[in-house]
Amino acid sequence: MEDRIRTAHANVGMGIAFDAVADCGGRFFALEEGDDPRALDVGGTATVDVTDFETRCYEYVELSADGKVFELFHVTNDAGGDSFFVPDEPWVDEGFRQALLALAAGRPVTPDDTGRGDA
Repeated sequence: MEDRIRTAHANVGMGIAFDAVADCGGRFFALEEGDDPRALDVGGTATVDVTDFETRCYEYVELSADGKVFELFHVTNDAGGDSFFVPDEPWVDEGFRQALLALAAGRPVTPDDTGRGDA
């Protein structure tokens, strides 16, 4: 699994080490500077709002051991699901980052985390 994630990172230009803990199956998507996290392109005409924590029902959100990237795992079927990688970079919206930090710490997202009042 770690090799698959390293390959995914290399394919999207994210040369970072990530400590995988589970075989997620499915597809890998990386949020890059300039991408809209509320409409992340997942192929064709499809987009996903990775900030919609209620609808997405992520199985887990984790921060890598080096603190450089969040992984959001969304189960789609028994075989696995999609993984979304969000680098912890200054260009990531602060409300989104705070929500990811809360989820990675096992806390529910609150309006205070997102700064939007609609967590």
